[in-house]
Amino acid sequence: MGPSGEIQNLTISIFDPGFNKIIDLIDYDFPGLENEKISVFLELPIVEISKNKIFLGYENTGEDILVYNFNGRLEKKIRKKYKPIPVPDELKQEIEELKKRLKDNPLWDQIYIPSHMPHFQYFFSDDEGRLYVVTSEKDKWLGTNICDIYNPEGVFIGQKSMGYFDLLKFIYLTQPLDIMAKGGRLYCLREKESGFKELVVYKMSWK
Repeated sequence: MGPSGEIQNLTISIFDPGFNKIIDLIDYDFPGLENEKISVFLELPIVEISKNKIFLGYENTGEDILVYNFNGRLEKKIRKKYKPIPVPDELKQEIEELKKRLKDNPLWDQIYIPSHMPHFQYFFSDDEGRLYVVTSEKDKWLGTNICDIYNPEGVFIGQKSMGYFDLLKFIYLTQPLDIMAKGGRLYCLREKESGFKELVVYKMSWK
């Protein structure tokens, strides 16, 4: 943390059960430290742990998701070419409204809207070690995000439209993550146009 309480650096480390450090996976300087322009999406590190694997993705890894073991050894890279998704006009309008709402935050003076959405917005895993990567592509009929799904070995096994992930509300309004896989169920939290929240639960089956 900086002198006035701002976040300056993020370190992702692995510790053993006695809280002895094993290794630092990344040492990440928070964007905007030197008054440089930063993307509205921030593109901060995303970390997920499932069984004996640590999944890590952030700006410096590009489209890759890095897979580590618990000793900090890089085991593989999950690599997929993503189709560039332009930032929709309605999202630009939402960003402008958000900027007015958070006008007292000095960070907004440095923020810009990039031409394209992030390669992926988030990822999460289930009990079996499958990885679900929330892309910026949406189902044009349902409005739900398209997720790339990988098996526990990191092999791509398909896509599915699921959940209503809102990256901006997660970053700036600290709303909870709205997609979770647990016990063979998929839990999706969404905010309806009326402002009410709705929890949708799906049963997952695999063939």
